[in-house]
Parts: sequence; C-alpha cells; structure tokens
Amino acid sequence: MASDKTPTAITMTRLLNSPPADVYAELKATVASHGDVSFYRDPMIEEALLARNDPLITLGLAQYGSNKVVATVLYKRGRATTGDPIYNKALRLGVLSNPIIPRQIFTDHTLGVVPDEDVLYYINTEKDDQKENETDELYAIVTNPGAKKLLDKLYNAKKPFDNISEDHYVRAVYWSITNPALREDESSVDGPDMYAWGIHKGILRLMQALPVTENGLRTAYYILKSADPHGIGIFDEHPATVFKRWQALQVAEDFDKYNEGDAPGLNLKEEFLCMLASAYGWYSAPQPDKKTKLTYIGSEDSPDLLLRCAYFAHERKLTPERMEMAHARDGDAFIIAALWNDTIFWNAKTRATLEGMLRGRLIHQYKRRCEEIKKKHAEFDTKPVSEQGVSLLEDEVVQPTVDQKRLERLEVMVAASTKQLQSVYKVLTWVLIGVIVAVVLIWITSHK
Repeated sequence: MASDKTPTAITMTRLLNSPPADVYAELKATVASHGDVSFYRDPMIEEALLARNDPLITLGLAQYGSNKVVATVLYKRGRATTGDPIYNKALRLGVLSNPIIPRQIFTDHTLGVVPDEDVLYYINTEKDDQKENETDELYAIVTNPGAKKLLDKLYNAKKPFDNISEDHYVRAVYWSITNPALREDESSVDGPDMYAWGIHKGILRLMQALPVTENGLRTAYYILKSADPHGIGIFDEHPATVFKRWQALQVAEDFDKYNEGDAPGLNLKEEFLCMLASAYGWYSAPQPDKKTKLTYIGSEDSPDLLLRCAYFAHERKLTPERMEMAHARDGDAFIIAALWNDTIFWNAKTRATLEGMLRGRLIHQYKRRCEEIKKKHAEFDTKPVSEQGVSLLEDEVVQPTVDQKRLERLEVMVAASTKQLQSVYKVLTWVLIGVIVAVVLIWITSHK
C-alpha cells in the first residue's frame, strides 16, 4: 500500500487513522496496480483493519484482501443467518469474487477459502424469486479471474465437479464465458501455467462433451469465441467426428431468431461450425515410434465447407487474389476462417484484403484478434492498414452509457415539452389577437 518499501508500522498507522472510504479505495487501488497477480499484503495490516470493525473497510478486505485467515472469517460472516442479510451477501460476494486468495499456491479448497461443497451448492442452486436468490454467487465464482484452478476442474469434470446435472453444468460453464482466465496463460521462464493448460484441455473436452442441445450449442459457441485461439487444445485424431456431432443438431426457428452470431450471412449454428473447423484444422496423432505428427486437414477446393474453413485458417501462403476467390465462394464463412489465421495479419496486403471484407460484428472480432496478437508481439501495429479498414473502425457506433441514455431521454423530454409549450404559446397568441380584434370591432360598432 502506498509503497512496497514503506514500513508496515507506518502503513498500518496511516490506514488505521484514515477515513473508511479512503481505506477502501486504497485496498482496491493497490490490488489493481499489481494486476491481481502474485499480490501479497502484510497480514498484520489486514488483521488490524479487520479489528476496526468498519462495514466499508470490512467489505474492502473481502474483495481485495490477501490474508487467508481474514478471508475465512469474512466468508463465515457472509454465510451467517443472523444480522443484515444484504450486508452478509455483500461480504459473501466479495470473498467469492476476490481474485487474490484463489491464486495462492497453498489453498485448502479449489476456490481459496471457499469449501468445495459450497461451490457445488451455488452451482446447483435454482433461481427462486420467492426466497433469497443465490445465483449471484455462482456468477461471482465462475467469472472470478483468479479461479483458474476451478475452471480447470469444472471444464474437465474433475472431482468434486464430476456429478453435476446437465442443466446446472451447462449454466455454470456458460456463465464463465466472460472470465478473462479463458485468455490468460501466465507461463514464463520459471515454469508453465498448469491451470491455463488445464483450461485449454477443458475447452477441447467441452467441444466433445457439451450436450448437443440448443443450450449446449450456445455455450460451446461463446466458449470458443471467448478463448484465446492458441489456448483451446488440439485433438489427437481427426476432428471430423466432432464436426458431425454438432452438424446433427436441429435448432428451432425461435432459436435462430433470438440467438444471433457475429456473421450477418450465417446463423449461430453455421457460424459455430465454421469457428470449430477453423479452430481445430489440424490434429496431433501419436506414431508407432511414440512421437506425434501434426496433420493439417482440408483443402482449398474441398467440396466440404468446413474443410475449406480448416484449410484457410492455417494456410500460410495466401494471396489477396486467392482470398478474394474464397470470399466470393464462401462469404462470411471464409472471413471467420481468415480471422483465425495469424499469418494474414502479418502481411499488409492480405490484411488489407481482409479489412475490405469485414462487416457487421465481425469487425469486433477483427479488432480483438489484433489486440491478442499485440499482447504477445509488442511490435505488431493494431492500426488498420487500409482506407476501408480505417473507415470501418471509425464508423463503429459507440454504445452509450446508462448516464448518457438517461441524458438523451431527458433531452427528448425537454425537447417535447419545449415543442408543446411553443404550440401552446402560438395558440394563446392567436387567441389574444382574436380577443383584441373582437374588442376593437365592438368598440367601433358602439361608436357608430
């Protein structure tokens, strides 16, 4: 807090004599400045702050604390059936969404200080408007960026998450799609990120194991869309079986009506299949000599659209002319495949060709791919390389904030009121003129 070199006694004294709002803000800011990774605060500071027994400071410790002992105390308070139920729930959600505690190596449970049986309880809890709704807790758990160990176990159906009902399992996985852990791999020279590897393996499993239902399709689509293209695992046999598994699904008209993807020319199922083929356009099969061989699938002229997507997602020698021909034949399906092909982004000509094909929400996918490449390669320039690309990205409509929407509604109301007042003013003006004319006529008539 303040500075890592500041003596604990000084930091503790300052915080113990600071207003609660300032302490809360500093607890939050200190964690944010460390990026939620490997952060550790002197336990004496948090224990002293807990002793202040201030509601706001206590909530801050639940959300941003790094002391397992303090977090355990706060979680038990949050689970209490006495006291203010709203504040108890806030403490509960604070600990469940705390990204620091679950990242610590030596934790008692999958989610830090939260017992596994409690996590299972939240996964299996139904939404019930007649009693306290605890589905907020599930959302806090599966979107916690520090919950990589949990996602590893959940996606791979490891104990104790290997016996969850289909509906509850799909719901938990679907709600996890916004978790940044799906795109994080903290491997370094010090060692691999084993939990990230587990998530990659889990995503691969989900493509094979999620139920072939409308809910399963929607979940698989968003998981694949949210993940890092290089963090989704690789099959050890030809993925045609997985493609056929999802091709067999028949979706209702209402599903297409209320579930749109990013490609204007494809429905959600078609877009997912193109993504699936683009993502898994190769496999690594074991050989008799115990080595593995990487095999690419598909071809430019394959009669199967999915095999064409698989090919264009990994082909390294594409030219603008070949891209134009493929796009003329396959439309948005080709764009999806191209978005998975990193080599297209590193060549100014092919990248400009891709920018000229973008439309609809596929523009957002293009921007995200540029940002993902930039994150791994600092030298990559995310700015568009074509005039059309510049125009497309500049023309994107920025979604207004809630306050902006309220202001717009207020402006509309004021404008309507002003227009109404102007109309009333005009009417009154003519009435006044009429009255004056009538008075004048009466006066003239009376003096004849």
